[in-house]
Amino acid sequence: MQDYRFKNEPYAHQAAYLYRFWQEPVAALFADMGTGKSFMLINNMCMLYDNGFINGALIIAPKGVYRNWVNVELPKHVPDHVVWKKALWNPQPSKAEEAAMDSMFDVDDVLHVMVMNVEAFSSDKGKKFAERFLLSHNALMAVDEHNDQKPYGAEDKEHLQGGALR
Repeated sequence: MQDYRFKNEPYAHQAAYLYRFWQEPVAALFADMGTGKSFMLINNMCMLYDNGFINGALIIAPKGVYRNWVNVELPKHVPDHVVWKKALWNPQPSKAEEAAMDSMFDVDDVLHVMVMNVEAFSSDKGKKFAERFLLSHNALMAVDEHNDQKPYGAEDKEHLQGGALR
């Protein structure tokens, strides 16, 4: 990890997390708001990509913040050396959005980052798209449980356990 080229230098707690967990197949990051969870996730994702462990990432976030991943967090933190492309879920996409979503299935050497809102998993179309994405990539999957989201219910537990993709 000492040779990894960050876009922005990590704080000590962020570097400690990445050093400890970057290769773990499963991890949960519970930290206070403002501690750089997005930074840690994005750099963990890029480290895995750099080392050939993944070629895709599915990020699931509440509807109120999922666009922020595409418009702010990813461009701010993905290191310059990582070649990547992104798409934002839309059940009724424009031609440009549809092209971006279709590009997630291109066979190439870039990191594919698909961002979907939690509500997408209440439709068959959303579930099938996520399933197709996960089955066609060696993928990291992250769930952003934003702090203003309601407490988990039975349906949320099913999503987290993968039942929503069956």
